Amino acid sequence: MKLIRLPNLFFIVLTQFLFYYCILVPVLRSVGAVAKIDRLQFILLSLASVLIAAAGYKIINTNHHFLRSISGNRSAASHFL
Repeated sequence: MKLIRLPNLFFIVLTQFLFYYCILVPVLRSVGAVAKIDRLQFILLSLASVLIAAAGYKIINTNHHFLRSISGNRSAASHFL
């Protein structure tokens, strides 16, 4: 199992980019409004989302390997679960 799944992280950024520029901005312009998030804020928001997702992959991967390592010892496994 790979530690960080780069294609998944790329998909998160792509989805956010497409939603913002293809849905949110055109809808706001059609009603005469402007998005209150500028380009830098959008990049920081996307970066934060990707870092949170990467940390989640790390936590799940570590937990998975930990549980596999103690699966032979039932008493230790029941203690941590």
